[in-house]
Amino acid sequence: MDHHFESFFNNFGSPIHNESVDAAILTKFKGRLPDRLLEFWQEHGFCGFKEGLLWVTNPEAYESDMQTWFGQFEGAKDYYVIARTAFGKLYLWGSRTGTLFTFIDPSRGWLYQNKGNADDIAQGRADQCLEAFFNAQKPEAQDIKDKTGQPLFALVVERLGSIKKDEIFYAPASHLLPASESLRYFTKMDIHAYLSITAKCVELRISDELPPEHSTQNA
Repeated sequence: MDHHFESFFNNFGSPIHNESVDAAILTKFKGRLPDRLLEFWQEHGFCGFKEGLLWVTNPEAYESDMQTWFGQFEGAKDYYVIARTAFGKLYLWGSRTGTLFTFIDPSRGWLYQNKGNADDIAQGRADQCLEAFFNAQKPEAQDIKDKTGQPLFALVVERLGSIKKDEIFYAPASHLLPASESLRYFTKMDIHAYLSITAKCVELRISDELPPEHSTQNA
């Protein structure tokens, strides 16, 4: 099965912190998510890559978060968190639209909308769209940068150590400070607590433009 994700594994290496997926989860998401993703889960489990820079997630664990943020939107129940980064970016998969949305910056409520995969999925190509999504990912696109363009993940790991499957690295407005200043503000935080707190503090913004500091990176 890994040949379907060859570029992804070339870029991210072997998975870490593999959590096995039970049959009930596979049954629950059969028909909602691409078969190729369920096959990935069966082989590798829910897992992390690159010291926790990117995680392939259990969508069930994020259902409450999705309801908090998107419950008021029609069709929101058809979107699932399939991956997330060490800094809280959430990749959403829509049963009918594929990778239409990326919750790129929850701390600012920034939901990025691109063209998605509705036409391809309608023609039965959900597996191919899922493969294309994973194979397009690059480690540098999952990192964040300070105001000078300095990538921060390796520096934060050096200071705080790697993260667990439900943790993120968080610092307020880290993109506005140079690394020499922002690093001391980073902390580890439970991702679900982070999403709950930010939902109470900011309003959701849906945009087809990336935040300026993400504009040169893949969503």
